[in-house]
Amino acid sequence: MKARLTFDLDDPDDAMAHKRCIHSTGLALVIWELIHNSRKCENIDDMHELITQKCDENGIVIDDLIV
Repeated sequence: MKARLTFDLDDPDDAMAHKRCIHSTGLALVIWELIHNSRKCENIDDMHELITQKCDENGIVIDDLIV
């Protein structure tokens, strides 16, 4: 089975959908890390640091995927 996605990168909505698609694996890895390692965090600052670290490691810039 094959699938082909086509995006019009001149269209802002399509460009955003394209960014989200190409970063989906990185986002999944960040979520996996949070699920399996968040218990190590002792406070909200530790949790924030873990989220920031894992996003950086996976090339995820949340503002680029939301705004």
